Amino acid sequence: MTVGGEACNSCGKGSPRRRYFADGVRAGMWLCQECSEAPKQRVTFGLEAEWDNFSHRHPRFIARFPQLSRIMDQVVARKLDKSTLADRVIFYLGRLAVEDFNEVILNVGNGYGVAGIKLLRSMYERVVTMMFLIRHPEKTKDFLDYDHVHTRKAVNHMTTAGTDVTKHFPAQYLADVESKYQAVKDRFIEVVCKQCGKTRSSLSWTTTDLATMAKQVDFAANYPNLAYFPTLQIHTTAHAIMTRLERVEGGGTAFKSEPQRQLADVALGGTHLCLTVMLEEHIKHFNLASVDLERLHAIFRECLEEYKQELVEE
Repeated sequence: MTVGGEACNSCGKGSPRRRYFADGVRAGMWLCQECSEAPKQRVTFGLEAEWDNFSHRHPRFIARFPQLSRIMDQVVARKLDKSTLADRVIFYLGRLAVEDFNEVILNVGNGYGVAGIKLLRSMYERVVTMMFLIRHPEKTKDFLDYDHVHTRKAVNHMTTAGTDVTKHFPAQYLADVESKYQAVKDRFIEVVCKQCGKTRSSLSWTTTDLATMAKQVDFAANYPNLAYFPTLQIHTTAHAIMTRLERVEGGGTAFKSEPQRQLADVALGGTHLCLTVMLEEHIKHFNLASVDLERLHAIFRECLEEYKQELVEE
């Protein structure tokens, strides 16, 4: 169908005649003649100019990335034999940390430094938790069983939001969610008021906060850059706004829309440190004698100058 008037949904220009697409990838769109006849364009999700700039800023990292990738594959791209429950959780936390690393690289390589910083926070917590469970494997059951609390919370949130959960889940599933929660809930209770004895469900599987846990596993020296400041970016804070503003000539402020390369470099250094620590922990815990631990640390030290920040290998 072709009609006249108004703007093209693709180029935004006013057109005397537009064509309506009822199906296909353009379904629901009104397009001018030029756009309706134009060949489909290939859309890429990435900033090629930032790839080149990143490579220019970090030639040592780029040169060593293939070596680092091989070590990652040796450590996590393998079959886990004769493992305990704790071993399996430790292994998969490490595997997730490798994925975190790749996600940070994808963002910082495209100039999204703030995004890299946000992802760094979850990677750091994952690595610290993994290290804690290596030293306290008896806590693994708490870590896993708290999932029953999370699941019940999810169902409750859906109900509070007005969703009829019975239309989305079988009755038996909902009954299982409740029974599993009831079986573990007494292990996850915290006292809110010591005077009156009021309690509530714990907000986490452990009463040990991340900063304290990091100290216990000797990975706390970089806590501010790896956890605290990234947390301010994750949450809705004034700090998150301030880091994206700049003063303009004549007074006032403006939003900085250009790539955040300095923060990208901070995130790269932090994620490389977390990865190095995680891989070392796996190599030692799982007795991976064939993996070159000395080379792993050498790669980090050789790249450290490019990161332009103080990072401590603990």
